[in-house]
Amino acid sequence: NDIVRRAVAKGMDLDSETVVKIMSPNPVKINHDESIFEARNMMKNKEVQHLIVVKEDKPVGILTSDNVMG
Repeated sequence: NDIVRRAVAKGMDLDSETVVKIMSPNPVKINHDESIFEARNMMKNKEVQHLIVVKEDKPVGILTSDNVMG
């Protein structure tokens, strides 16, 4: 979504742009051992569609609203 909204829509050259210029700053994170209920609530409260799943402060995956609701 960031690539489409922040890069493609603005005509940025994806071959030369860095990830930091395109990605959302401060993505919302959730600990790997939280419940799906908590993940759904966090997505709703923070108004996001994706959560970075972390274990010991290291990213281990991405949880999407489709994963939670689907």
